[in-house]
Amino acid sequence: MFYSNKNKTYLFILSPGACGSTLCHQILSSSENIAINNNLWEREGEQLPVVRDLIGEYWKDENKNRALDWRAIHTEWLKYWNPAKPVFLDKSIFTKFHSKWIEAEFDNAYFICLHRNPYAVLENYLRKINYQPKEKTIQHAIQLLKIQRWNILNLKNTYNLKYSNLANDPKSEMQKIRDWLPVIGEIKFKKKYKNQNYLNAKKLPIQNLNPEKIKRLSKEDLNLINNELEKEKDLMEFFNYEYIYT
Repeated sequence: MFYSNKNKTYLFILSPGACGSTLCHQILSSSENIAINNNLWEREGEQLPVVRDLIGEYWKDENKNRALDWRAIHTEWLKYWNPAKPVFLDKSIFTKFHSKWIEAEFDNAYFICLHRNPYAVLENYLRKINYQPKEKTIQHAIQLLKIQRWNILNLKNTYNLKYSNLANDPKSEMQKIRDWLPVIGEIKFKKKYKNQNYLNAKKLPIQNLNPEKIKRLSKEDLNLINNELEKEKDLMEFFNYEYIYT
């Protein structure tokens, strides 16, 4: 490996969009033990200037499994991580597609695999992404959940994090994460966090927004979502999500 410093732990938040990764990153980065590689934009290491060029248009289907120069990406991130801290944290949307290469490149890599109720996620996607026909947006969300299942089942060091658990009881969930990876150290909570949400609030206390988001789905959209999710019973069971019909 290019860098095999056994004294460093690399912690990656693997997450689809609209699943609470920015909140998770903000909470974790309160620890004095954690170095972050980007505290701007949406706190994503992929947004750093050279890294943007290295990864290209990763969101396009033809690029999701494209080999990347992970040595070069690693080198760039090391320029931003504080070397005095034991844990190097990254939250980049594209990493969930490339986790097996990340695991091969970064010694001592750990992964928080974050996911969220697909109905709540799709309220966001249908409002913001809205591929046409709508079934395409729904299938996109399902595919992302399948990728997270693969990551949980195949990566060595993973923590399966459900958004609702984090939002409902953040202190308890963070303690579980610290038990899983003690080097994270002490977490300091704030009263409010920056977040992207349908309320357009710049800062909010930690709260579970799933119920309100699901209520916003129209009956038509709910029927379309269920038509696709009913084909994925094993996926719903794996993540312990229930079907919603009304």
